[in-house]
Amino acid sequence: MPIKAKYNKDSKFSDLLDFNIEKQLKQQLDEKFHPDVPAKNNIIRIDFNILFPPKFINSCTNGEFTNINDFFGAVNIFTHDDLENIPQKTIDNHIKEHTKFNDLQEFLDNANSFKG
Repeated sequence: MPIKAKYNKDSKFSDLLDFNIEKQLKQQLDEKFHPDVPAKNNIIRIDFNILFPPKFINSCTNGEFTNINDFFGAVNIFTHDDLENIPQKTIDNHIKEHTKFNDLQEFLDNANSFKG
């Protein structure tokens, strides 16, 4: 469920946007992590571009790729499901061939600690 914003053209400026973000986020998390929800549905997926910033990709591929979508797209990874389903050897070989890293875990670890 996306977070919705309300707009009321008749309200004061400070009341123009009523996000109720905290309430809606809590509701979404409560629904997602409810004990009756299967574990696979409890995964929160983060955008690849947040995990692997363009500066990191550009740096670790020596400019061969400018963003993670291009990098992963070269081995037909376009979604989180694609990444979960690709053979480990395929993604590890791609990473080893185009970066200084040996595998997906090392790639991810370095992306998380990247200060760019």
